[in-house]
Amino acid sequence: MGVFADANRPELGDTPGQQHLAALLSAFRNNKVINSVTRPSADTAESALLSTPALYRALRVAGWVGGTGREAERQLDQGRIPASDPAALLCRFRDDDARGLAPPSDTAVIVPESTLARYNHGDALGDDAACQGRKPSAKWRLFPYYTDDLPVIEHPFVHVRWPGEDTGRRHRAVADFQKWLERDELTWEGLRTAAGRIAAGDNPRLQGMRNARHRVPESMPPHPLSGENGCVGSLDQMLGCYNDARPTYPLTVLIDISGSMANPVATGGLRLARAQEIAQRIVSRVQPSARISLYVFSAVTQPKAGLAASSNNAEARMAMLRAVQRATVNGPDLGLTTAIDQTTAQLVRGTQTLVLLTDGQPASARPESVAQARALAQRLEKSHGGLQVLVVPTGPGGCRDEPVASIDAALRDSNNGSCVGTPNDTVDDLAAALLSKIYWR
Repeated sequence: MGVFADANRPELGDTPGQQHLAALLSAFRNNKVINSVTRPSADTAESALLSTPALYRALRVAGWVGGTGREAERQLDQGRIPASDPAALLCRFRDDDARGLAPPSDTAVIVPESTLARYNHGDALGDDAACQGRKPSAKWRLFPYYTDDLPVIEHPFVHVRWPGEDTGRRHRAVADFQKWLERDELTWEGLRTAAGRIAAGDNPRLQGMRNARHRVPESMPPHPLSGENGCVGSLDQMLGCYNDARPTYPLTVLIDISGSMANPVATGGLRLARAQEIAQRIVSRVQPSARISLYVFSAVTQPKAGLAASSNNAEARMAMLRAVQRATVNGPDLGLTTAIDQTTAQLVRGTQTLVLLTDGQPASARPESVAQARALAQRLEKSHGGLQVLVVPTGPGGCRDEPVASIDAALRDSNNGSCVGTPNDTVDDLAAALLSKIYWR
């Protein structure tokens, strides 16, 4: 668990690695230092999923939430920084630091020790070329706290032998490679040995997290996963507990297939392809039993013509994903407010989300106006009070470009939704942000 400099209180931690997470959270909260815990999306980050059972139990025992996994997941998923994986989360911190913003000092983050060490050391994180190496400023530095129930995962080395090819020379080469990884490269990158010890010799990333007031345990041996009963016996149990902790709300996906969606985006690929990727991510990650509807729109293919696909079980979900992939551009623009109106006219009342994926519209084709956007928001508030509309720009325009900007402002004013993300966000980061809003609106 990492906390920012303003929240760093070494005296609140017991012997590092020998304290339950619940006790640590209680100490921080009782001293009014930390009141929120966040972790990357458990849909895309293995480390986040593996830590989930321990987090559910710790939040309950510490008295932060009641006795259900749903309450715990709401606390975790309501974090102010949705991210697809640990590197994306810490890259967002790095970006905010470079912009001169203040860190969310009342929030603790759950990330792998090696990723935190690399962040503090100023290394490049993940595969995002935009997340260049840069040491955090003093206030954005993260200080690690160790518990005995967050997961400690070993990294076994598997030597595969093929009959007739396992020569002595090949065997020695593989053994030398294993030694190089364990003694040099992996420990240099901030990992421990397979036994959980800080390797002897040059390990600047882990050693750099130590100071006079802060201790880093010399040994953190791998151990069985900790957490609520029925959640850690197998991966299926863990996924079951995670899925059960999230509500099942209907979801409608509305994809722009007008001709301009065949144009490229700055991040590479076509606008429609980006919309399809985002749609597939959220469709595949919502609750398996959730009712999902797919519509596409252009001036030729309008939502009032009916559904492109629907799903409420695992088998139909696969057909839905194939329908998303089959979408092709077809015709000129249809006004965004018109597309939303036609789609919502076919939805039943109740708590639900409509995700609109579009590249916006050129000025010459925009039938929207501020007045039309406000009228749309007012109609939705009266006819579909439980509906939120999330507009996702594929690029090149974003949330501040018309007509999306007017729709975003009107939806926010009536509390019916908003525009989400930027054209430069990764697909996984956008999916994480959308799922957070879909579940915990």
